[in-house]
Amino acid sequence: MPPSGARPLLAATLIVRDEAHQLADCLASLDGVVDEVVVYDTGSIDGTPELARRAGARVLEGYWDDDFGRARTAALGMTSAAWALCLDADERMVADAAVLRGLLLGRLDGLLLRVVNRDGRGTFLSDHPSLRIVRTAGARWEGRVHEVLLLPDPEGLRRCLPMEIASVQHLGYRDGATVRRKAERNLRLCQLELDELHAAGSEDRTAGARVLFNLARSALELDRRQLAVDALEALREIVAAGPQRTAATGLLAQILLDTDGLERAALVLEAELRPQVDARFADWLLAQAMARLGRPAEALTLLRRIDRLVDAAGVEKPLGPVLRARAVLAAGQGRLEEAREALLGAMLDHGEITGNGPLLRALFADAPDALDHRLRARTVGTAHPRYLPAVLAELDRHRDAPTPVAQVGP
Repeated sequence: MPPSGARPLLAATLIVRDEAHQLADCLASLDGVVDEVVVYDTGSIDGTPELARRAGARVLEGYWDDDFGRARTAALGMTSAAWALCLDADERMVADAAVLRGLLLGRLDGLLLRVVNRDGRGTFLSDHPSLRIVRTAGARWEGRVHEVLLLPDPEGLRRCLPMEIASVQHLGYRDGATVRRKAERNLRLCQLELDELHAAGSEDRTAGARVLFNLARSALELDRRQLAVDALEALREIVAAGPQRTAATGLLAQILLDTDGLERAALVLEAELRPQVDARFADWLLAQAMARLGRPAEALTLLRRIDRLVDAAGVEKPLGPVLRARAVLAAGQGRLEEAREALLGAMLDHGEITGNGPLLRALFADAPDALDHRLRARTVGTAHPRYLPAVLAELDRHRDAPTPVAQVGP
């Protein structure tokens, strides 16, 4: 904590509503990292403001007007700290506080942290860099939903911190009904913001592209694929090049793959996306197209080159699905040892477990004792063989009915 009367160095700023069930853990993760916590409440009825105050936070009971950007900017305005850490109630801060705070004494104007997304069981889903710590002077948020943090100097000095210094662990929503409600709300806010841009005659293509991309993401969560495609095509019409177009093209290619627009997806991938993204991500999308077009050998060759997966928006994706697809394709071509190793990697190293028990048993159908040996061998010397119990449980569920490899699709 700073000396009495001194300006705080770092404050955590949160906007909340009905988060009493998880706010305490979030605030506990900030202990020793920040000098103060400020909370802007947008209308809780579950005791969230009182809980935050008991934990030592300063709370402003504000209002909700369908604008996340306005609310987050209001939270920033609650602190006099030189720096702000922007967090949500379903996130946890993990940091080496001394190193982190030392960096704030330098010439940086912003720090990007890795945000690690996990499902309800704690399994890694993805991670991506996000601007979360900024100098408060002149900073503001923009956007009704999927808001972005804007700084006075767009070209200012920023650094992405390694995870051993600081990261944000995002738990997310754990039930389907909540996820759908959030997606419906987000889609409504995107459409509202897009209507406002049109009504104002805005020529801000960056803002228009941001809203269209967010609209597409929300539409996909609701399985409204044509709306998502229309939004992405509109984005590509107004933005000729750059990161926004690349991200939109990547998402469009994924939608086309999922809706059997395979020939068009392959064309988009080869003609436009491959030169703009990490080659391994392009290989992943193209491998899926090749497999569905009946060209498994080409698909397998592509999958063998993938040891990391970062999508067109810069979000790191888990390797489990890649290894699972590789296992299926290798098995289909008689490459049994490659298939075994790939599927063991998917399950034990990346948590790609549910539903894969039948395939793993099928791959070891002629050598069941070898399966047990391989499971143990892969975890010997591992500090935290975290997925082994879940893999054993999955295998036990399918002990009596292994599925023939030929019946398991990619």
